[in-house]
Amino acid sequence: MDSALDTFEARLTPERARQLLNEGYLVIEDGLDASFSGLLAQEIRWLNEGGLLQPNQVQFQTTGGPIFLQKPNVFEADLHDAALREKSANGAETFCRIFESDEFVSRIQRESFAST
Repeated sequence: MDSALDTFEARLTPERARQLLNEGYLVIEDGLDASFSGLLAQEIRWLNEGGLLQPNQVQFQTTGGPIFLQKPNVFEADLHDAALREKSANGAETFCRIFESDEFVSRIQRESFAST
């Protein structure tokens, strides 16, 4: 994972890091090297084949109670769920390691303040 973080950090300019922190998203062409991206794709397929991906949904509060809307063709594995994390540990090790580590976040925060 360290080499993937190095590749990511090399492409993460202070301006891009601030955009991510301020706007909540960022697109970086070739932000991860091909082998790491392939590993993540393999783990996503494993999660999908195991039925561990769930439709992503948003909740809106209304006077009549909450309304849940599913996003079409958007799926997720919520690793905050300890039971799901345990099921995922043997086939989605990389995602679990990223979830449990603060290294990506630390590098983004460090870079966002690099030239302020």
